[in-house]
Amino acid sequence: MRFAVVCSLMRKMYRLCTLGLLPMTLSALADGPYSDSFEAATLSPFWTATQGNGVVQASATKSHTGAQSLQMARTGGGQLNLALQHTYSAAQYGTVTVWFYDDATRYGYYSYLAIGNTGLGLSSSLGVQDWDATHYYYQPLNGTGGTVPSISRSVGWHEIAFVVTRTNQTMSFDGQPIYTGANTAHGFGVWKGDRRMGAGG
Repeated sequence: MRFAVVCSLMRKMYRLCTLGLLPMTLSALADGPYSDSFEAATLSPFWTATQGNGVVQASATKSHTGAQSLQMARTGGGQLNLALQHTYSAAQYGTVTVWFYDDATRYGYYSYLAIGNTGLGLSSSLGVQDWDATHYYYQPLNGTGGTVPSISRSVGWHEIAFVVTRTNQTMSFDGQPIYTGANTAHGFGVWKGDRRMGAGG
């Protein structure tokens, strides 16, 4: 999955900035805004990559805008664990957006874009689960998540956006709101794109 700028999701390619999956944008954050389109030959030191039986790298295989996007790809057997993340110096409030490419055919893994507050043990995510080939799943910082019934998986580039304030959180997919709810002052300190699957995936 590919992410271009914000975060991570799905199987083949991502460009992120919340997973820089495609073009990624983090705005109005305490640590300052950040954007990454993954056009450089190597990943920015802003990111920390996890590469278990695979690689997380900029690639020209598929792009959203520009010439490259972030790719997470298997290179060996065994449990796959690929991630790209950034940990902030303090709790953040603001907007995280990311473009990702979904081939809409694979689901024997789970992959997602997430923000989290490790100190409080909270996370919010949107992505694919390993038991469902047709739906996306979401989890807000507060409350219970579930499937996104109004949106079926489809081939192509898609945009995810998380907006977090001290009182509310909004999650949207391709500009369509999928969750709006209260947020009791839980800022996020980590943003992460993740792809995992078993030894056979």
